[in-house]
Amino acid sequence: LQLSLAALRHEQIRPNGEKLLFDSDDLAGSTPELVNLKQHIGTTLALIRVDGYGRTLEVKHGSAAKYEAEPPFALVLPAQAPREGQGWVRKFHVVLEPPHGTGERHAAEQQVAVSKIADHRATLAITTTIVNPPASAQERLPLLQHEPRGQAVFDVAAGRLQRVHWTIDRTIEGHQGAGSSYQFASTYTEEFVEAK
Repeated sequence: LQLSLAALRHEQIRPNGEKLLFDSDDLAGSTPELVNLKQHIGTTLALIRVDGYGRTLEVKHGSAAKYEAEPPFALVLPAQAPREGQGWVRKFHVVLEPPHGTGERHAAEQQVAVSKIADHRATLAITTTIVNPPASAQERLPLLQHEPRGQAVFDVAAGRLQRVHWTIDRTIEGHQGAGSSYQFASTYTEEFVEAK
């Protein structure tokens, strides 16, 4: 599996209201400090070997720790075909690499439940959690982005992930003393598109 970005739009709003924007389709409208992100468009970001269940077997290019925590197809399937009411848990570790850490490992798990199957498509509810998060608010901050929850649609007949939609909306109170708070909000959608 060779992963690359065909296009990217990244928008961040800072606490002071300042908006940072990178849009590969509108470099002129992007924040000047972020325009250098264009170097990542169209280049190989990862080269990975996966099995039929979505498990990463080998990372030839890219971060092995990243693809342990975030499988290339969002989830790992069980040995049998998904059926309604079925559920499973994938245990793994989140490794905090620089700039967010120095290799600290945190136990995590991804819970998957098949909520329905219709027209050969299984709808899966997915929740990812850090098993024993650090007590310190500061140490929990970089882990928030590793706790997505959402829904995936798996095409059972074709044997492929059709769509995944993740959201994260978490707030940590008191991260810089009394009265302070830190919110991490993210929405991510990936959808299979037939090649033309």
